[in-house]
Amino acid sequence: MRDQWLERAFRTPSGTGKANCLRESKSMNNAVNDGLRTYNGFAKLLHWSIAVLVILQLGIGWTMPEVHKDTKPVGLIGAHVIVGTLIVLLVAMRIVWRAVRPPTGTDVGPVALVAYQVPDGTTADDIRKLALDVRGRLPQQRPAVVVVAGVPADRPTVVVTVNEPARALGLAAGTLVRSAAQTLGGGGGGRDDVAQGGGAPQGDRTGQAIAEAFDAVRAVVRDSA
Repeated sequence: MRDQWLERAFRTPSGTGKANCLRESKSMNNAVNDGLRTYNGFAKLLHWSIAVLVILQLGIGWTMPEVHKDTKPVGLIGAHVIVGTLIVLLVAMRIVWRAVRPPTGTDVGPVALVAYQVPDGTTADDIRKLALDVRGRLPQQRPAVVVVAGVPADRPTVVVTVNEPARALGLAAGTLVRSAAQTLGGGGGGRDDVAQGGGAPQGDRTGQAIAEAFDAVRAVVRDSA
């Protein structure tokens, strides 16, 4: 049913454009779903492995004999060294994983923030529909802000949607979109629940400018929530 809605929402005169928008919207759905989960499966495996090894390390450290300069790493002492090495390696893997797989949905205090850049050519109306659709799929009891940006023609467009729990914290879509649009060299506004803005042409730095707009929204959410 959702795929049918997305196909209608992203219908364009060009069959190729429609397919691209539908594929990108599905990609965003998958990315958002990954981000809304606190951790993905691999990250959970790393976390639990580290936790188990730390508990094991404490047990070994409690029961192993005293260590001196000439003590050989055998028995419990050898196990202590091996487990410690594994913990260091797993922590390093977790840091690398977090660096190369940043979540699309992140927690900013009590607020779930979802930010996504759609492909160039996605219309402003479709950007707005997608932002509203994502907000509607978030847990209604959790404060959430959704920011979707793209370049319909030559100028970037950004849409911000805010659910009711986030508005109760004092967050307003109009305020957030103005911060984003000012970063893009433009302006915008709207209601407290949904607002839209635009910016000046960014040329080759469009991606960077939109990332900075997302950061601007994140900063306002962090300071307000």
